[in-house]
Amino acid sequence: MNVNIILDSDYICNKLTEGEEKTINNLFSYFKNKTNIIILLDNNKNLLKKIVKHEKISNQNIKNTEIFLTSLINGTNKIDYKTKEKYENDFIEFAKDLITKKYPIQIVISDKKINDDIETFQLEELDKIFQIIEKFSEKHYITDNETLLADSNNSNIKSFEDYEEILFNTFWCSSKITIVAKEFWEGIAKGNFTSQNRAVYEKSLKYLIKIFNQIEKITGEKIEIEIITGVRARLLDEFKMSIKTFSDEAYDFLKKIDGRINFKLKILKWDTGNEGNVGESHGRRIYSNYGGLETGNHPFDLFNNKLNHKDSSFHWISEKEHLNLPNYMLTLADRPVSQL
Repeated sequence: MNVNIILDSDYICNKLTEGEEKTINNLFSYFKNKTNIIILLDNNKNLLKKIVKHEKISNQNIKNTEIFLTSLINGTNKIDYKTKEKYENDFIEFAKDLITKKYPIQIVISDKKINDDIETFQLEELDKIFQIIEKFSEKHYITDNETLLADSNNSNIKSFEDYEEILFNTFWCSSKITIVAKEFWEGIAKGNFTSQNRAVYEKSLKYLIKIFNQIEKITGEKIEIEIITGVRARLLDEFKMSIKTFSDEAYDFLKKIDGRINFKLKILKWDTGNEGNVGESHGRRIYSNYGGLETGNHPFDLFNNKLNHKDSSFHWISEKEHLNLPNYMLTLADRPVSQL
C-alpha cells in the first residue's frame, strides 16, 4: 500500500545546518526512487519551500535532494499531495490539523512527538523508515483465520479490517479508481450463477464504496470508478448480437448499487492470448494515479470472508504495472457512451 508521510521542514533545516547533508540526501534519494509513498504538503507547499531555501541545498553533494524537492514544488513528481491545510510556521499545529481532518498519516519525520498513534522518526532512524516502506511493497494475504493472524512472525498476513485500512491509505487522494476484472461482465450476465454473482458483487462493491466515500470528505471531490471487464471469444458472437442490451444491463447494475457514484464501464474483447496475439489472463488490479494493487481474487471480492479456496493475496504495483488494455484489446462497449 501507500505510506503517507509528512516532513518537518524546521527539523530538516536544522539538520542541514548541523552538517547532516549526506543523511538527508540519502533520505530524498530513496524517496525519489519509490512509488508507494505519498508526501502530504500544505496548500502553498511552504514546507518544501523552506527546505529548498536553505543555503546548503544548492551544494553539489546533495544534488539529488535539490532535484527531488524542486520536482515536488513544480508538481512533476507523482508521489505528493497538496492538502487544503495551511502551514503557518508551526509544524505541530499543521500535523494536528491534518490528523483532526482525518488525513491518513503513517510516518512523521521530525524530532517532535505529535501523538501516540503516529510514528515519528528522526534521521538517525532511516533504516526503520525504509523497512516500513519496503514492507508495504511486498505480497500480503487476507484471512479471518485467528491462528494465522496471531502469528507474530508473519506480518504479511492481514485481517479484513487491515485490508480496509490498506485500501483507504492507498486511494484516499485519488479522483479516479480503476478496477480491472475480466470476469465481471460474464459473471453477472451469463451462466447459471448470475443471481448469486450479482449478490456477491453488489455486496463487495458497496464495501469498496463505503471506503471510497471517505475520500470525498477529505478532498471535496467525487470519485470516478471505472470497471474494465471482458468478453471471451466463445461468447463474442452472442455479445455482438446484443451489444447495447448486454452493456446497458451491466452498467445499470453498477448504477443501482449507488447512484451517487460516477461509474464508468469498459467492455473489451478479452482472451488469454497465444504466441501470435497479446493477451492477459485475468488482469485483476485496482489502481489510480497514486499506484495500486494486483490481487489474486477480484479486487472487490477480497473483503469476503469465504475465500477458503481462492487466492486472497495482493501486492503493490506502480504505474508501469497498470494494464493499459485498450491499447491492445478491442473495445466493444463504453458506458456511458463516449461523446466525440
